[in-house]
Amino acid sequence: LSVPDDGFHNLNCLTLTEYRVRIALAKQFLLNEYGISVCFDNLKFRTIELNKTIETDYSFPEYRRSLVLMVHLFPGQLRLHEADYFDQSDHPYQATDNKKVIRTFMSTSGKRGLTVKIYDKTEQLKKRNIMVSGNYLRFEITLNDPEKIKKALGGNDVFKLSDTDLQKYFLSFIHENLEAPY
Repeated sequence: LSVPDDGFHNLNCLTLTEYRVRIALAKQFLLNEYGISVCFDNLKFRTIELNKTIETDYSFPEYRRSLVLMVHLFPGQLRLHEADYFDQSDHPYQATDNKKVIRTFMSTSGKRGLTVKIYDKTEQLKKRNIMVSGNYLRFEITLNDPEKIKKALGGNDVFKLSDTDLQKYFLSFIHENLEAPY
């Protein structure tokens, strides 16, 4: 259901309300195109990604040291394991140009747990030939299992959760796992 928004390929995040509109459009599409009538009344999240796109004053690599520190200092009770994703330089054949640049910082507790990802949204858009003015960072929290979603949000029913529930969890996560430990 992730559809490009005005050509920016998800630069702007969807609210839960907008997501429900996409579900209604998908339901109507299935009926109109294929004659399939679908009941989405009991729709549940198996995984859910909560994210914020943040405009930054400087390019993503300028924040590298701060992001490395932040990822390393996540509280132990999250049981997150770190994984960095590197992009090779444009000319890997010359030793002086063969520098790896971190474009994504990720910590995960596994397939049934939690994943936190911080990446260079501007660079991701450039790879899709989308140019934006400004520098953007994306911060994502993904709950990878229905039980994890229920524990974090009090349920996983698409039509019972609210944008306020999601916002409250996201801000609480930031406060408890980033602000408070520092």
